[in-house]
Amino acid sequence: MNTPFLFVNSGGALLRPPRACNSKCTHHTVRMQQQQQQPQQQYNLHHPRQLQQHSVWKSKVRFRGTVPEPSTRLGANKDQGRAGATPSELQTRKQDCACSDPALLSQSTTQLYLYNTMTEQKEPFVSSKPNLATMYTCGPTIYDFAHVGNFRAFLTYDVLKRYLLYRGYEVNHVMNLTDVEDKIIKKIRTTGVTLDKLTCFYADAFFQDGEMLNIIPADRYPKATEHIDEIVQMIERLKDNGFAYEKEGSVYFRVSSFPSYGKLVKLDRRKGDRSNLNKESATNASSNGNGRVKENENENEKDKCGSEPTNVERTLSGLANDASNLDADEYDKDNAADFALWKAYKDEDGEVFWNPSPLSKGRPGWHIECSCMAVKYLGATLDIHAGGIDLVFPHHENEIAQSEAANGCEPFAKYWVHNGFVNIGGEKMSKSLNNFKTIRDVVSNELDARAFRYLIVSSQYRSLLNLTDECIKAAKGAIRRLDAVRSRLRTFVEQGTSGQPLSEDMVS
Repeated sequence: MNTPFLFVNSGGALLRPPRACNSKCTHHTVRMQQQQQQPQQQYNLHHPRQLQQHSVWKSKVRFRGTVPEPSTRLGANKDQGRAGATPSELQTRKQDCACSDPALLSQSTTQLYLYNTMTEQKEPFVSSKPNLATMYTCGPTIYDFAHVGNFRAFLTYDVLKRYLLYRGYEVNHVMNLTDVEDKIIKKIRTTGVTLDKLTCFYADAFFQDGEMLNIIPADRYPKATEHIDEIVQMIERLKDNGFAYEKEGSVYFRVSSFPSYGKLVKLDRRKGDRSNLNKESATNASSNGNGRVKENENENEKDKCGSEPTNVERTLSGLANDASNLDADEYDKDNAADFALWKAYKDEDGEVFWNPSPLSKGRPGWHIECSCMAVKYLGATLDIHAGGIDLVFPHHENEIAQSEAANGCEPFAKYWVHNGFVNIGGEKMSKSLNNFKTIRDVVSNELDARAFRYLIVSSQYRSLLNLTDECIKAAKGAIRRLDAVRSRLRTFVEQGTSGQPLSEDMVS
């Protein structure tokens, strides 16, 4: 298995890998100069001595209950949310994306169109406020290292954000970090560490992985545990308005009280369709052995890397109708379709609980967390809400219901943007199949990181992507060729501007 990496200089200081950005970017130029002046080496996280020397990377390969203190970059206060970069760093990286030539931008007649899952069609993007785009994207559950499917989503929306910045928009981007959830509680019981230490450890790892892939951080990374008061307030509004009820200490959203429930996944149109998403994905991925349906003999290079357009209609039908995808809380409720806003305390929750008045002792449900933080930081109506296709139902459907019911206005989001799945070697990624891959399993050096980013951003984002060794190898080859072209162009420009005669191979 490949090992995760950072670059370290001779003194042991951690350095970021070079960023693949514009040559005019001052951040990139300074970083490259620093790295060229100091010798670099691969940092093997599996090496015992290196693990002892750099405590920030201790237990990074497999969590064993020993965690470092969270870095200062995670130390933002509650109202700001945790940040993946300092404000000045983030502002610089945003400015680097803006078009530097106003004349060039004014000549562009290209209109940005987004495929909106809500309307099932491409629509021209028009923000609620001129030159300001608000974007909320679902972040990771910080109980483990993020996998390649997670980072397909994060890279997809990094590209979207960069283009909005290029077009002159100020982008206010919020990405939540889910830090209280059933899987997190289970891991706390297994490892014996506290909730804060566990989640801070994996949050730090997530930020490092994102930086390795040259992802511009969000403006805010709020956590659910830092917004319990706001969550309680939203739940109380839902109860007062007749959309929620309490039973045996838990609070549930009454789906029957919200007539338009199911509008994102089109439940009314999909009644009776019992297609199973997971079975369909596996069938499509194995249809010809490499995760794609062959339509003609002259397929291009990208198709050979397993990028296959999926049937969005059937995908969403499977999500909406497959009983295994329902929000199955282990608590009593009036109707099977109702979902938990607040979960009453159970013995297996251990030390993970709150006792806020007027609610009973317990913890928030998964769906209410995103609604609360999105509304707090971006307002009652978002421009863009993004996430993986698997989140359409029930998560995003439930977000819409509780947000619009609590705020008394609609829409909760103008544009719903979802990316497709990632399969591994033609099969659905699963721990049971022993093909579950984190980004650290795939990336072991700078070229790997650039190749993975190139592979993701060059694929059709709503298509099923089949990740194979051949795909990664082809992406590396493409990166090397692009580097060679860039080198030749740089030499061409330098020789042309210096007044020296151009060499024959430059001219040819």
